[in-house]
Amino acid sequence: MKSLTHKTCAATAPLHGLRPGTHVILHGRPVSASRSPCSRLPQRVLPGSRREQDRLIPRVAEAQSPAEAADVSVSIDNKEDADYSVLYLSGANRPGLLTALSAALRDLSLEVSKAVVETDAQNNKVADKFYVTKRGGGKVTSDEEVANIKRVLEVLLKGRAGPATPRPKFTTQSIQQDENKRELLYTLMDTYRKNDVLSVQESIVNHVEYTLARTRHQFDDFECYQAAAYSLRDRLIEMWNDTQTYFKEQDPKRVYYLSMEFLMGRSLLNTLYNLGIKDQYAEALTELGYELETIAEQERDAALGNGGLGRLAACFLDSMATLNLPAWGYGIRYSYGMFR
Repeated sequence: MKSLTHKTCAATAPLHGLRPGTHVILHGRPVSASRSPCSRLPQRVLPGSRREQDRLIPRVAEAQSPAEAADVSVSIDNKEDADYSVLYLSGANRPGLLTALSAALRDLSLEVSKAVVETDAQNNKVADKFYVTKRGGGKVTSDEEVANIKRVLEVLLKGRAGPATPRPKFTTQSIQQDENKRELLYTLMDTYRKNDVLSVQESIVNHVEYTLARTRHQFDDFECYQAAAYSLRDRLIEMWNDTQTYFKEQDPKRVYYLSMEFLMGRSLLNTLYNLGIKDQYAEALTELGYELETIAEQERDAALGNGGLGRLAACFLDSMATLNLPAWGYGIRYSYGMFR
């Protein structure tokens, strides 16, 4: 087996925004990520409360034009069905709207039993109907709950893409000593990439055009996989760099794990799950004419090993990531990957 210098490395640094135990590939390097030092768990709030409105409403960052907003309609009918409250929603269509509506209904503690989705592609309009109950069962009958649901959904239907997440600002001195220039460098990339469906589609198509040098009007499944992987890597690199800067500031002791093998498995779906954006990517790809399951099959397993040692090494990385340990795994970059 021909081998190169051992530069393939895996890290359990807590990438900002990833779930514990995440492992991904950056520039051919398996990376494992754990809880973000800056992350906060979402808090459960009661439906209909002002606190819930304040939490859900800011998801909509930019209003539509007055003409588009005027066409929005939300109503709740408790008479049509004996067991469910029926939500009627209509308004202008946009990429990711169905995913956003489903997420909003979950946040409002509503269970969707059935949905009837109608789209007028010619006029770019939607008219959806959702049969819902409260999470504990029963129809939505409280006037306060009804008013809150209508308010949240109306704002969502009138809005566009959600706001971006700000990146942390570190005190570590950069190579640029001038404070104004440092501030400019931060301001140019002061938010993480958005993960709404439209932003995901733009990211994928940009990589098709500018990274792969393919026309965005004609690219096959493998090229779509490459572009999707690059778009995910963009999001990971932001978190990766911020995490490394965080560790430079905190200066903790680090763990270094050496192994000849690392069986990390395929990375695309694993990364989507751990970033919590699988649904957005699935919908984005479907609207572009591709299926996530088909695209994921285009990925080859790195297969840096062939037995229990490699799987054990991967489990060690996942465990150290879950424990939030600043740890790296060092292995060997093999010329052919899978052992023979």
